[in-house]
Parts: sequence; C-alpha cells; structure tokens
Amino acid sequence: MKRFICLCLLWLPLALFAQQPVVLHSPGDYPWRILGNAGFSAGMAQFTCLAISPAGVPFVAFADSVNSLKATVMKFNGTSWMVAGTPGLSMGQVIWPRIVFSPSGELYLSYIDIGNNTKATVKKFNGTTWSNVGVPGFTSSAGADFITLAFTPAGVPYVAFLDAGAGVKASVMKFNGTSWVNVGPAGFTPSAAVFTAIACNGAGVPYVAFRDEGNTGKASVMKFDGSGWVNVGNPGFSVTSVLYTGIAVSSSGEPYVAFVNSDQDEKATVMKFNGSAWVNVGSAGFTAGTAYYISFALSPSGKPYVAFMDGANMNRATVMRYEGTAWVAVGQPGFSPGQALDFSLAFGATDDPYIAFGDVANGVRATVMAGGWPGGIETSETGLFSIYPNPATRELFIKAVRQDEKVISLKITDTRGNLLWESTLSDQLIRINVGDWRPGICIARLTTDRNSYCRKFVKN
Repeated sequence: MKRFICLCLLWLPLALFAQQPVVLHSPGDYPWRILGNAGFSAGMAQFTCLAISPAGVPFVAFADSVNSLKATVMKFNGTSWMVAGTPGLSMGQVIWPRIVFSPSGELYLSYIDIGNNTKATVKKFNGTTWSNVGVPGFTSSAGADFITLAFTPAGVPYVAFLDAGAGVKASVMKFNGTSWVNVGPAGFTPSAAVFTAIACNGAGVPYVAFRDEGNTGKASVMKFDGSGWVNVGNPGFSVTSVLYTGIAVSSSGEPYVAFVNSDQDEKATVMKFNGSAWVNVGSAGFTAGTAYYISFALSPSGKPYVAFMDGANMNRATVMRYEGTAWVAVGQPGFSPGQALDFSLAFGATDDPYIAFGDVANGVRATVMAGGWPGGIETSETGLFSIYPNPATRELFIKAVRQDEKVISLKITDTRGNLLWESTLSDQLIRINVGDWRPGICIARLTTDRNSYCRKFVKN
C-alpha cells in the first residue's frame, strides 16, 4: 500500500534575521536549489521526513539501508550533511519515522519498530544522543502502523496510529510526563482506519484524519472533545476512496485534509471544514496527473501547499500551493533531478517551502531542496524597511527607507501566525513597545501597492 508522508512545522535560520526583506514574487518565479549534495545519505533512504530547528538547521529522518533499515537522523551544518547522534539508532528496522520539533525546540522522533514486535517508540535528541520518551514499544503487542506525531501548544506530544491490538482501528496516545496513555478508548474509530494522521489546534485539541474502511475507504476526521472522540462533519465525506490522508489546522482553527483520490486518476484533493461541512479548496483532483507520496502543510501565512511525485512530469517532484481561486505550481513542475519518492514538505518562517525525498537519480538516497532564493532573499531588492535593534528587548524601531511604494499595512506576528501588532506605516520611523511580548521569533510583514515583504527579528 502506498505510503503517506506526514508534515512537520518548520523555521528559517536565525542567521537570516539581519538580511534584507523578502520580496514575494509569483509562484512560478521560485527556483529550487539543493541543500548540500544530492543523495547525501550513505545508502537508500526510505520514509524520509524533514524538520527544521528553531535555529534554522534542517534535519532529515529515514529508514537507513546501510544500517539494516534502522532509523537514522541527519542534519545540515550549512555546507554538508552529518549524522545527528548515532546512525541506525533504533532497535530494529523501522517504518514511518517522523521527526517533529516541540514548541520548546526539542527534536522528537517517532517510528514503528519492526525489531520491537512492530510497536511504536518515541525518542528525543539532546543535541548529542537519543533517549527514549517513556518505554520503547509502548503500543499493543499486536503491533501498530501509520504512526504520526504532533504537539499541543503546551508541548504535550501525541501520536496517532493504526492499532492492530484494537481491530486495526485508530488509537491516539499522549505522553503525560511519565508514560504513554490512551486519549479516549483504544481503537476509537467505528471501523478500520488506514493512513492515520494527527494535528492539534491552538487550544490543544487533537484531530485525526484517516481512510475510513467502514465508509468504503473515504476520508473521515474525528476530534477529541475532552470526553470522547466525535466526528468532524460527516464521516466518509470525500467523493471517492482515498490514499495518503494528511491533516493540518489553521491558526484560526479550520481543519484541512489532503488526500489522493484513489479511484479518480489518483490526483490530489484538499478540503477544509467550514464549521458545518467539508468543502473543496479549489478543484477536486487539481493535479495534472497522478500524485503519489503527497505531503501537505499550511505555510506560515496560512496558504495550503502540497508536494508530490508528479505522474504528469516523469514522476519527478512538484510543489503546488492554493492562490485563493486555483492551485498553481511553485517553481517549475517536475523540478527534481529525477524521480522522487517519500515526500516530506516543510516551512521556515516565510512561505519558502523545503522538501525531502528519496532521490531515484541518486540511488534513492536522501535529497533536500529549498524553494526561493538563497536565504529567501531577492538580491536585486534594495529593501523597503529596516528593523532595529535585533534582538529587541524593550523597544523596536521600524524605519521606512524607500518612498516609491505606497504602504498599505504592517503586521507583526509570531511564527504560529498570532497577531502581535498591526498598523499602517504613516511615519518614517515607528517605535513599538515590545517589553511585554513573549520571547521568540517574530515576523514583520509589510504590504505595499506593489509587493509584499517580510522580515524576521528576535524578541529577547
């Protein structure tokens, strides 16, 4: 059965904060570049998953063929890729390795460990070594499959998986600081659940999407309301049966799902829940051809993106985003060196996407590519505004340095899109009191009559 690639939420390098504003051009203008070498893993990489640290360091996890398909994690040091911890860190062969950074910046790895009776294990990385989160193999002895990992804003890790010990229905567990416990009953879905995927909203409510075998393989979504699992809209809401279900929740609380229509030319569809029903985001089956191994994410500005192996472009990588009325390619369709497998899509602090995949042109080794200009910067742009000091502790100054564009609005958000400050830039120099703001990365977004710009800074 085809494999689903989960998403991870990601950040751009802190080193970029002092650079010029980003000019957001049309999606087709985006070039794609390889980070480090193409095919950087020692051998074939399966189930690739990408995450980026709060300091902007990309990490990739995969089942490592040179280490008996055990889990290996590698990180990019700015020039080349190196192993994070020990290669082949799991007890045995793994499937569905997933890496996610917690809100506090710790890297977590979840996987199904074939060497531990096909049970789930979660580990975290302290910068040098990996340690178990709870006991390894904490799921039923009957085994698990399709595991995904997500965090609440408070930093509580949740996992969702197909639970072979509960009738191959979906189960969700969370780590309570000591051990992994069920969230609601084990096997809470009415029927068998495949391609389970989990996301949490801003209030910490977990949502699970899955292929619902009790509804002829169509998509269903359920959430935990504090006492039990309830349907979000109608179960089996997709028109056709699905593959690769992915889920994300917007900053305003709207759940989105992405999937491949398994009996509709295997093209991709994205839907969102509008509060009463599931509606298409753009056209159903919007990809030009088959879309395998899709990975779905919402960008920092809230735009839906999908990455996939593009059957209409020789099975190479394509990324598309929704532009409000239609889905458009980000860069050229089929931009990878060759055929691409096992996608993982990720973002930094701007809408420039990153992808990791198994690169067939390089022996199915891992390759990571970044969209946008190096550093996310358009070097021909002289800049419209400056920010100082950076980092800021008590006061922040924003100064306009160009007069040939009319400013419409200026907004400052955190990396989750929460609005911190908003105004029009009516003066040449604006002073903002940031003393009460929480420490972290902030993004200033300026819109003019000609362009949109963003700039990053740190609140100490």
